[in-house]
Amino acid sequence: MSKKEIIKEIMFQCDCDREQAKEIFRLARQNGDIDIVVNWIRIGNILVASLLIVSLIYFFWNKLF
Repeated sequence: MSKKEIIKEIMFQCDCDREQAKEIFRLARQNGDIDIVVNWIRIGNILVASLLIVSLIYFFWNKLF
């Protein structure tokens, strides 16, 4: 879940406003109750797409000149 989704869930479950939910989220992060996990699949997909675009630009640059 993203940070926004977690804050919305806190707001729903605790029946509080956004500022209180952000404070609860911050405290949970400090206590280690919430961990940050990197989405490596998405990073890999972005990297592959970027390399594909760079290789296409390189290919067309060499074909035209």
